[in-house]
Amino acid sequence: MVDAVGTSLSVSAGATLFAALFGIPVGLAVGLSDFRLKGLAVTALNTLMAVPTVVVGLLVYGFLSRQGPLGRWGCSSRRPRS
Repeated sequence: MVDAVGTSLSVSAGATLFAALFGIPVGLAVGLSDFRLKGLAVTALNTLMAVPTVVVGLLVYGFLSRQGPLGRWGCSSRRPRS
């Protein structure tokens, strides 16, 4: 159980760091600048934030499963038991 908690904490910390490194600059760029398709960009970003996390998780699992598009490259989410 301690391994599961450690894995969960490390994955969530890595995801938070990745999201912050990507999201903060993009948010600042969209919020502070004026460009022709700003309305479309804001609408797209708001739509992506409204997608439930379960749907995102299922999409990621589908991509990383063995039958998914990335499964052929060895990006499977399942690890062999040791």
